[in-house]
Amino acid sequence: MNHGYYQTLYFKVWIENGICCIRYDTKALTLPVAEHLVQARMELCEQVSYPVLADIRAIKSVEPAASQYLACKENVRLVAAGAIIAANQFHKIAGNFFILFDKPKVPSRLFTSESEALAWLQQFKNARMTG
Repeated sequence: MNHGYYQTLYFKVWIENGICCIRYDTKALTLPVAEHLVQARMELCEQVSYPVLADIRAIKSVEPAASQYLACKENVRLVAAGAIIAANQFHKIAGNFFILFDKPKVPSRLFTSESEALAWLQQFKNARMTG
């Protein structure tokens, strides 16, 4: 893993200006992709909690098991808050379903604007703690 950046065929993860950024490059969010993402994010964060910006605009389908996995307590460790960037109605439904039904254990919001998501995450940068 490169220090500060991790890339696969399915996602990219990097830390920029105190925020952990995730961009999905896959059409299907499956449980194996979610598991690999959590492992990569935890290694990249090096035991420090960051607000997370998740760009889901490439995703066309989400396995319920992947969504549940991403929301569970042990997998949001080192996440101060989560902002999800949505591009269309499917993303809005999937993002809201994730927030309302999977109930991530950190503050989470859905956005259609990356700049608004980043602005919202700023308030959580000072809440960073070591994990």
